[in-house]
Amino acid sequence: MLLNLGYFMRSSIKKNTQNTPWQPTDLSSLIGWWDASDASTIQETTTSGRVAQWDDKSGNNNHMYVSSSTNEPETGVTTINGLNTIRFGDSGAMYLSPDGTTSGDLAAIDSQDFSAIFVFRASTTDSSGAAISLKSTNGSDSIVPNFSTTNNYYGPEDTGGGSSYMIVSSAFTQGTSYILGLDMSGSDVVLYRDGTQLSAEGAGQSSDIFNRFIFGRRTGSGQLWRGELAEVIVSNALNTADRQAAEGYLSDKWGI
Repeated sequence: MLLNLGYFMRSSIKKNTQNTPWQPTDLSSLIGWWDASDASTIQETTTSGRVAQWDDKSGNNNHMYVSSSTNEPETGVTTINGLNTIRFGDSGAMYLSPDGTTSGDLAAIDSQDFSAIFVFRASTTDSSGAAISLKSTNGSDSIVPNFSTTNNYYGPEDTGGGSSYMIVSSAFTQGTSYILGLDMSGSDVVLYRDGTQLSAEGAGQSSDIFNRFIFGRRTGSGQLWRGELAEVIVSNALNTADRQAAEGYLSDKWGI
């Protein structure tokens, strides 16, 4: 898959004069970083291949886990570019969150100042769930991304009131790996796929702080997402250079 010209900033970006390759920890506003290719960050239960906890590599200790063994996602089953991914939704209500339940929140996430860039692959296009689910204090969901047979993408809501969402005209494809970027600020909500802007709401987020943060499902019962997460980077809103650096790093690593 070819990326746009913005990807000139890929892994050639160096963080210092010693030519150390760029890493997400170079972001001054990094909140969380989860990397399925790093086996040391995946804590398995006594049942091999089931994820009890996915450690945060940002240094902020925003680890994602699940409190019930029946809800654990899978590891060591699927790969992207030869690297391990974490698979959700194939045999149970699988998810991960900061407190192990569907009520977990992630410190420092605010809808006025939020960016997420992640690598994912959906195993079905007909799902009511979400790869990453956010829920704001007013009780309405913001979903990234959601597939169905008719709509290619839902969310995030630009007003926090449940009345607005994005639907992109260029369909996501089942079984294809993507880099999806989401930038939310007080003035706009913008979606990027593989370095190319797909949609912009042009309207500001509410002042609500998100009080839910979940990998693999929405907050509602049975609203599972079926697919894989490979790597997730969350920060305060990124400028163009930092977003392109993160996209380039993920592109080179995951072969997208």
